[in-house]
Amino acid sequence: MREIARDIDYRFESVRSMYNDETERYPRELLAKLCVYFNVGIGELLTLQPKE
Repeated sequence: MREIARDIDYRFESVRSMYNDETERYPRELLAKLCVYFNVGIGELLTLQPKE
């Protein structure tokens, strides 16, 4: 996570929170940077799963 945050020039804490599913609102800039970094679309980055 630290390497990704460094590579995309974004705050580590934000990347960590997203990875651990602790983020309630996703910053557009972070989503865009992650999509470019992983070469994926937003639908591959985020999925919606119903609560159990």
